[in-house]
Amino acid sequence: DMNTMVMQLAQRLKENPNNAQDWVMLGRSFKYLKQYKLAANSFEKAYQLLGDDPELLLLYADTLVMLNNGTLAGKASELIFKALKKVPNDVTGLWLAGMAKAEEQDYSQAITHWRKIQKIVPQDSEPYAQVQKLIESVQQLSGTTVEDKVVVAKSEAVSKVSIDVKVDISADIKAKVASGDTVFIYAKAITGPPMPLAIVRKQVVDLPVSVTLDDSMAMMPGMNLSSFKAVQIIARVSKSGTAMPQKGDYLGRVELTEVITDQTVVIMINDKI
Repeated sequence: DMNTMVMQLAQRLKENPNNAQDWVMLGRSFKYLKQYKLAANSFEKAYQLLGDDPELLLLYADTLVMLNNGTLAGKASELIFKALKKVPNDVTGLWLAGMAKAEEQDYSQAITHWRKIQKIVPQDSEPYAQVQKLIESVQQLSGTTVEDKVVVAKSEAVSKVSIDVKVDISADIKAKVASGDTVFIYAKAITGPPMPLAIVRKQVVDLPVSVTLDDSMAMMPGMNLSSFKAVQIIARVSKSGTAMPQKGDYLGRVELTEVITDQTVVIMINDKI
């Protein structure tokens, strides 16, 4: 039971606050529970004790990315490249470094990091295929093909996926929330990174509402709707107004096993976290 483990770790750390490995384990536990703020605080404590340990640097960086809704700029990026200097062939480090460079629109460097992954993992593996999708997405965004430092102009248009989402809320739940409470309507990969692929922000007063989620809303290159075969479409009422799901939020969701152009889904917010 993860909650019991967290309580035991917290008690141990009260008695011995300089146990770096316990701080790491506590951070991992909070990360598993998607309590990213608490996870980041735990990894910061471990970082103060262990210094530039590559595995810890990447754990800490990945948690900061989750906490900041997929943004790698700032401290997360700094930690990623510190780790990569120590372990230049670490797959997780290369993946995140590529994401950081793509976010900066330095697409050539992003592809360089991801090509290194493809030299490490088997060609018939899922990571290899995922990296290839990222590379192709970045190439489409930059209008170029990068192969062994040869740049060839591409004229193909970026494929576009759009999903029309109609959202309403059940009468019993509407009576429990305020008209000004935030409603997040977003898509996320069923298997893949936790950050939204596209997101729209509304309020309870707007319901029922129709919105469109599409590739133009991607938070970073390669992390758009057309990059994933199966996605969840979620509508969530957040009383706190924060992007991370919280206990007590209300939601509805639909799973799409295949993402195609011009889909329409209907979501009823009728469940509670």
